[in-house]
Amino acid sequence: MKCLLLFFLLLSPLFSFPAGEALVYVQKNWTITSEDTARDLFLNGSFLLENTYQEIIWMETAGGAELVSSNGSVRLFYSEEEFSGKKTVSASALVKSIYPITTPSSPPLNPSPAPAHGLIAYDSQMQEFAHSFTEEMETELEAASSLADWTYEYVNYNHSHWGSPSPAKEVFHNPEAMCVGYTHLYISLLRSLGFETRFVSGYAYSEKWQPHTWAEARIGNRWIPFDPTFRESLSLDARHIATRYTDDQEGSMETLSARGAKINFSSSTRLTTSEELSFSETLFIHSVFSNDSLRITVYNPTDAYSTPTYSFTMPGELIQQDTRILFIPPKSSVNLEYNVDTSALQPGYTHSIPYEVTVQGTHLSEQRSVVVPDEEKTAEAPIPVSLDQGSCFIAFALLLPFLFSKRK
Repeated sequence: MKCLLLFFLLLSPLFSFPAGEALVYVQKNWTITSEDTARDLFLNGSFLLENTYQEIIWMETAGGAELVSSNGSVRLFYSEEEFSGKKTVSASALVKSIYPITTPSSPPLNPSPAPAHGLIAYDSQMQEFAHSFTEEMETELEAASSLADWTYEYVNYNHSHWGSPSPAKEVFHNPEAMCVGYTHLYISLLRSLGFETRFVSGYAYSEKWQPHTWAEARIGNRWIPFDPTFRESLSLDARHIATRYTDDQEGSMETLSARGAKINFSSSTRLTTSEELSFSETLFIHSVFSNDSLRITVYNPTDAYSTPTYSFTMPGELIQQDTRILFIPPKSSVNLEYNVDTSALQPGYTHSIPYEVTVQGTHLSEQRSVVVPDEEKTAEAPIPVSLDQGSCFIAFALLLPFLFSKRK
C-alpha cells in the first residue's frame, strides 16, 4: 500500500492585529529660541482633539503654557511681553481611543459635486472617474469605503514625497505619494461626489509612532473616519491619535508671532501605548474548501453596517494574498471565491494546506487536505475490469455449487 505523506506548508506571521481600543500617553514639547529681545510673543500650538473616537482622560501643561479647549480642539497658548534666550513649554495627556466595527445607518448616495479648493481641488477627469466608479453603488458608506480601498490600490507609497504638499490633482495624474497625498486625493474624490469632509492630522502606529494623516466624511449625521493609506474604513486601528481638523494640510500649521527680533521654534511629540485591546469578535467567518476551489464567507449578524478590513493569506505559490475593505449591510454576508493553483505541489501526495483570514477582531486559521494525483503513475496502472450487474449475477451463480458442496 502506498503511504501518504502529509506535506505541511508553514505560514509565517503575516497578520498584524489592529487594536479596537487603546490608551496612549502623549507628550509634546515646544522649544522657542531668540538671540535678541522679542516683544509680544505668542505661541498657538495644536495639541489634541476630543471627538466621538477619542477621549482625553487627563491633561496638564508645564513651563507656563495654557491649554484651551474649543469645539473639541485642544490647543496650547503661551505668551510673553518680552522674550529672549531659550524656552521649552510642554503639554501631556492620557488619551483613550476607540473605533467601532459598525455604524447604524448609510444614507442613499445622491452625487452632487461640492466645491473644493487648494490642495483638494479636483478636475473634470477626477469628477468623471468618481461618478463612474460609484454609479452602481446605492449608499454613501459603500461609495466612501470603496473609494478608500481604490485609493490604497491606486497610489504607490513613495518616501521621496516626504514634506511634499501633494495636491490631489497631482497625485491622481501621477499616483505616488505618502499619507498626505493619499488623504488629499481621497478627500478630493469624495468632494466631487458631494461629501462633506475634513482632513485629520495626528499620529498613527506602524512599527512605531509617526506623524500621519487621514480623513473623515459626514455620512448621515455622523463623522466617519477613513484611512486610505492603511486601507481602513470606519474601524480604524485605535492607535490613531488625532490632533487637529482642517480642510487640507495647509491649514494644519502652528503659529508663533513676535515683534522686534527673529525667533525660531520647533516641536517634538512622544507617544507611548499604555494599553491596547483587540476588536471584539462581531463578525463571523466560514470557509469551504472543495477540490481546487475555496470560498470564504464573512457574515455581519448585527443590525448595523460594517466596513471591515479583510485579509487572506495562503502559501504564495498557491494563491495571491488578498486584502480589501468589505462593505457588509446589516444581517448580510459577503462571499469571496478563490481558485487554488496546486500545480506547484508534488504529485502523488496528500498536502495539508494552511490559510488564515482576519476581519478586524475575528480570526480564522484552517488547514485543508488536497490530494494531488500522480498522472504518470496513474497512466501506467492496469485498467480495472468493470463488470455490469448481469455479469456479476452469472459469476455468482457459477460459484454457488462450490460454496454449498460437502467435503468428501
